[in-house]
Amino acid sequence: MNQTLKKLLLLSVLFLAYPLFSYEGHQKWIGVYSQGVPYTDQKIIKDLSWDNVSDDIKKGWKEGFDVTQIKYGNGKWVAILSKGTGFTNQAFDRRDRLKDFMHVLNRRWKEGYRLVDIEYGLGKWIGIYAKGTSYVSQSCESARGLSNFQYIVRKNWKKGFKLIDVERGGNKWVGLFVKGSGYKNQYYRVKTAWSKSKRSIKQSWKKKYDLVSLEYGLGQWVSVFATNSGYKSQSVIARDNWDAFMKAFEAQKKAGFFLTDLAHGW
Repeated sequence: MNQTLKKLLLLSVLFLAYPLFSYEGHQKWIGVYSQGVPYTDQKIIKDLSWDNVSDDIKKGWKEGFDVTQIKYGNGKWVAILSKGTGFTNQAFDRRDRLKDFMHVLNRRWKEGYRLVDIEYGLGKWIGIYAKGTSYVSQSCESARGLSNFQYIVRKNWKKGFKLIDVERGGNKWVGLFVKGSGYKNQYYRVKTAWSKSKRSIKQSWKKKYDLVSLEYGLGQWVSVFATNSGYKSQSVIARDNWDAFMKAFEAQKKAGFFLTDLAHGW
């Protein structure tokens, strides 16, 4: 084998391996914790099956808990249940296609519900709704590619909506926009590594902006910030395994911080 061929083979191996090395370490469960929320208690339920999680959600409703966050990661469905939300009623829907989910969402809006979280996992779109929120109106839009998604964000900002949730799934970026959140100024940052995103979050805190949404998709971390969130203080904690994440969750709760967003990525 001549030298030129050896070099070409080496370059091919490095090129194929690059996406693996571009990820930072292991998978991460990342919790965004905030003081100043109205919550009085909080717990986490998880299972490999969405049906089991949905059953536990219904049990939580009977105990006075509301669903404030849903996340799928590392083969697990995770639900964050909180007390003291102010919600008066809740519901959830699951659909295979985003188009079908949007039809259901429009029906829920007519029923007086507001979408408080949207999640994608195992080819399913899950929507968590509530009555009794401060949201007076909503918009939910999707786009292929971040450049097209950025156009949607700017368009909704011009209409007076604020971005409260970002989700990546089914080859699309989905944004949930609301009026009545209380947020004032907003911006977002896209970073290709968690270490870069973490630095961006700390810089935003120094500017008096709070982190209101964190999402990972296709090797990119999207962080959404806002002023006038009502949070007194925030912390962001990343753990490589679930048991360590749960220990951090319990420690934060004892310190008066509640989980306001949950992300999973690399």
